Amino acid sequence: MQLLYIISCFNIAVALPFLGKRTNYDEMTARRMLNMAAGAYGDQQEECLNRTFPLHDSHVIVATTKEDCDELDNTCESYIAVSETAKQLIIVFRGTKSKGQLLLEGLQSINPGADFFDMGNVSIIVLVGSVCLR
Repeated sequence: MQLLYIISCFNIAVALPFLGKRTNYDEMTARRMLNMAAGAYGDQQEECLNRTFPLHDSHVIVATTKEDCDELDNTCESYIAVSETAKQLIIVFRGTKSKGQLLLEGLQSINPGADFFDMGNVSIIVLVGSVCLR
């Protein structure tokens, strides 16, 4: 019985390093997304893009949006950046910013989702936020 236990533990230990390789996780992509999301929480999106991408990619902010999106007067924010050199269009939405907004989103997530332009169901707060920021 002990031999079976030892063999099982050995097999698990050998398999663990390979479990993470089953995903398409890319550390550089994750860091870029973190910087772009951080830019949505402030007003210096251009600096976040310059810190994230090489300067020769020439990312330019083409639009920023800030709208009231719930009954607590919380705002939804987004920005759009483009790089013709890298052939990239980046659309970034800011997430939850206040405790009240988090609580409201939590309460609204209990309800069934709403149709999101025939692409599936989403939380009401996501639908309202995306419509506000069009």
